[in-house]
Amino acid sequence: MARAGHHGASASAPSSHTYGIAIDCCRRVRRPDLALAAVARLLRAGLGLDAIASTNLLRGLFDAGRTEEALDLLVRRMPALGCVPDVISYGVLLKGLCNARRSQQACEMLRKMSGEGGVGAPNVYAYNTVVDGFFKEGKVHKAYDLFHEMIEQGTSPDVATYNSIIDGLCKSKAMDKAESVLEQMVHDGVRPDNWTYNCLINGYCTSRMWKDSVRLFKEMSSSGLKPDICSCTVPDLDIFNMLIDTYAKCGMVDEAMHIYEAMQKQGLNPNVVTCNTVISAFCRLGRLADAVDKFNEMTDLGVPPNPAVYQCLIHVSGVLTVAARTLPGEEWLPEDGVVRAVVEMLVGSKSGGGGGGTHCC
Repeated sequence: MARAGHHGASASAPSSHTYGIAIDCCRRVRRPDLALAAVARLLRAGLGLDAIASTNLLRGLFDAGRTEEALDLLVRRMPALGCVPDVISYGVLLKGLCNARRSQQACEMLRKMSGEGGVGAPNVYAYNTVVDGFFKEGKVHKAYDLFHEMIEQGTSPDVATYNSIIDGLCKSKAMDKAESVLEQMVHDGVRPDNWTYNCLINGYCTSRMWKDSVRLFKEMSSSGLKPDICSCTVPDLDIFNMLIDTYAKCGMVDEAMHIYEAMQKQGLNPNVVTCNTVISAFCRLGRLADAVDKFNEMTDLGVPPNPAVYQCLIHVSGVLTVAARTLPGEEWLPEDGVVRAVVEMLVGSKSGGGGGGTHCC
């Protein structure tokens, strides 16, 4: 490739490092065909393929969905070219197989890593990748078994491992196992974080185990892990919403309001889910004045009420007029013909309605 310049100087031939950069550039623009062509030129030039270039080629093939070619590259071609795959190469392979929903095959490759000709015992990242892959494919038992195998092989789980296991078990409603893993996590000296408790609280809420979700929230608070605005992540607001809903469904509205107030003190503004939960709880208990106050606070905060909020207020005696007067337009009116007629009558007469039941939503 060297050519004489205009002044007779010759350009240096590309090095393996230069080809490595070219391969990585081809990967970034999702052109694995060009990356493979660069590898071919590198080999024709008598240069060796190093681990960095081959790993970038692996990533490019996986990104393009060429899983079989990537697998062939690591298992057969790299060793034939004198480029022994390292732990990073295997990490890319495991991630690619799991993304392709081939976690079982990834698990087999994981076990080969420590076998003859392998790169040594898999690290915690490698195990985490396959465990997460199994959960995403709904193979809960295999993920849980691999978690125990990991420990037996002498690899200590980190917070990411425990969170992945707890999240997967909670989503499959295996709450007893999730609690057991939490206890093991604490016993092993790995401190649970916000995400750990978020998974457990959500798991108990979706399983309608309200008392356990409240217990976990108190445990979370006592460990100094109150949801805050450090990262302003959605799960923090979700925790508050879940706890407010849990207390409300247990009839503990005053406790729910303490959570509501604590949320605002932490700098998190309620959303429509929060407001609807609080208003519904007050309506169910017949605390109509409190429900109206929260409705007004909701609109003052700029949270647009949704149809569920209006429906709740409309069905409670004493606040029909409030709800009807605040309806922004025809599209918010419920489809029920009887309720529609009542609302339209109230809008026209602007008179209050008394009596009636106190249950709603």
